[in-house]
Amino acid sequence: MIVNMRYRIKVCERKGFIRLLGYIILTIFIASHIDPSLLILSELFYVGKAQTFSSQINLTPSDLYYARYMDLGINVSNAIGLDNNVLVISGTHNGSGVVRILRFSQDLNKASFNDYMVHGFVTSLGVSNTKSSSIVVAGTSSGEIIGINLDENRISYIQASREPIKNVYVGSVGVDTYIVAFDSVFIYAYKYAYGGWLEIGPINSSMLMGFSPASVIYVTPLIRVMDDHVEYDLSKLFVIYTPPTIRLIINVTDPMGLPINNAIITLTYLKNREIYYSTLTSNGSAILTVPVLDINASHYELRITHPSYENYTEILLIPRPHRPDETFYMQVVMKPGKGVSELVRLVPERSFVAIYELDLSSIPYKAIPRSFVVIPAKVSKAFFYEPRNNLYSDRYRYIAIYSTREGFYITYYDSQYNIVKVDDSNYVYYYLSIKDPDKMDVKISSSGEYLSFSVDSKIYLAMYIPGLRRHVIMSSYSFNNDLVNIDLSNDQVIIATTIDGETNIFKLRNNALFPCLRSNYYTEYLSGGDVYTYITKDGSRAYVIGREKGLIIDTRNIIARCPIEKITIEL
Repeated sequence: MIVNMRYRIKVCERKGFIRLLGYIILTIFIASHIDPSLLILSELFYVGKAQTFSSQINLTPSDLYYARYMDLGINVSNAIGLDNNVLVISGTHNGSGVVRILRFSQDLNKASFNDYMVHGFVTSLGVSNTKSSSIVVAGTSSGEIIGINLDENRISYIQASREPIKNVYVGSVGVDTYIVAFDSVFIYAYKYAYGGWLEIGPINSSMLMGFSPASVIYVTPLIRVMDDHVEYDLSKLFVIYTPPTIRLIINVTDPMGLPINNAIITLTYLKNREIYYSTLTSNGSAILTVPVLDINASHYELRITHPSYENYTEILLIPRPHRPDETFYMQVVMKPGKGVSELVRLVPERSFVAIYELDLSSIPYKAIPRSFVVIPAKVSKAFFYEPRNNLYSDRYRYIAIYSTREGFYITYYDSQYNIVKVDDSNYVYYYLSIKDPDKMDVKISSSGEYLSFSVDSKIYLAMYIPGLRRHVIMSSYSFNNDLVNIDLSNDQVIIATTIDGETNIFKLRNNALFPCLRSNYYTEYLSGGDVYTYITKDGSRAYVIGREKGLIIDTRNIIARCPIEKITIEL
């Protein structure tokens, strides 16, 4: 892999503070077998502060037993629950962006909050773990990454990106804290409270030699699921991207130079014999967009057929592009003779997935590729889990789940990030027609035994079957509207909520979903916008957060009566 790294330092002195000023550019070339087109950039920064506000909030009993309502006081856009009686929400208040940290008493009789005002609107929230996270990060529409220190009740870290932040994550790596943000174009990686950052993404610049552009589609860190909490490991990133491409224009003529129409052009990648392009000539020519999958160049087999001409075959070496929209031209002359009649092949859309290890321990920062796989579909969302008390650790260590419109895929990995094949395949495919793959949510138990996932208006339960070496769907439950998200505790309790505020709690028994409420619980206060659902890992408390109000449920009393027994009345 060829990686370009630019490192910039700024130093200045004003009022006793030392700021970095000056400029240094380093270009580093690293060889590997994974995509060389992802740029890595490092820079130093200066940290600022922001003012905060605090107040109290009222909790009122609801008509659902063992639950309390709260008027959140802001128009909520994001929420994250923590197991230590802390709820982090974001949204708008009086037209301004705000992050609100709510702290609840153990008996749920009272709560207080702190507000942190931000520029623009909060687009994403992140915590390092759900048990004792002391740092909350927020990404904004103005392209800022903000770190909030919960112990000190202040904004302690501010960074900037090029575009509005789409996703932001924070997690502990050894004694350090990493922050990773994605703005739909670049991945940014920072070491909290230290100088420098690293970028992965497409930069088109004549100053950067040996660089080829590629596009990052999605990024998520490794999520470790413990018995009592969930934590985010930002030293491992799961990246979905599009490799660099070149444009190949092929002109097909007969020996007299006349164009041959309706010739079938097929381009096959030689390493795995998969077809990457199939098309017809029009006016004797065709334009192909060809991905370059290898370090410097990729070998393809070009095959051109026509009923009135002899078959044409040639091995092509497609080089890495040095600039955007780089174009190559090719002239092919076909001899008259006995040919073949073929159809244009249906070529699936592909998603390219890589696992990267981040090393921000010292400058220069590094992103080291560890694994690579191609999924034959357009992936909209991905999840990357490590169940820490895996009952099947001899079978797999990590698991990745991909959401597409045609269903979902699962890839299993061992401790060295090697793909664990299932029936000689790199992945397991489950066919489901998914209306909105961006809304699919997936949770895994710390034992690695159960997967719970929501697809449109259904929730599914899958169980790992050792003999089959895969998870198999065992149970499902339908709602009246599309689910927003779900959560799974480690004592096998699931909470699920729809976009209109329909909620139910489930207990897993005999590998099936048992609802704990007599009917799905509706609340008009939580409808009309995105809804967030969270359950503590011990299953004792659940949060359901709507646009302006929230619901806190003491689930221990509810699941004590679960499943609900049917009653027969004799007349």
